[in-house]
Amino acid sequence: MTEADDAYHLPKDVATRISGLGITGVAHRETVKILYAVRTWTGDTDAAFEWFSERPLPSFGGRTAADLAREGRTNAVKAYVERVGAGGFA
Repeated sequence: MTEADDAYHLPKDVATRISGLGITGVAHRETVKILYAVRTWTGDTDAAFEWFSERPLPSFGGRTAADLAREGRTNAVKAYVERVGAGGFA
């Protein structure tokens, strides 16, 4: 578990699940923040994780948020999440 996991009050298994996607280091910490934000739309952590790891994002050629995080593009995912969260288009 990371400090980010503690700060965002996500279940203890989130760190393991993120690592299981091959996301480490700074991208891991940023992924915790992304999941926390997405959880506000989805209603729970499992649904947020499913969105993050499985939902193709049209704005990124059908790659998932997890794909982008593995590429070190968490800033792009955060901007996408903020845009959609504010009522913008994907």
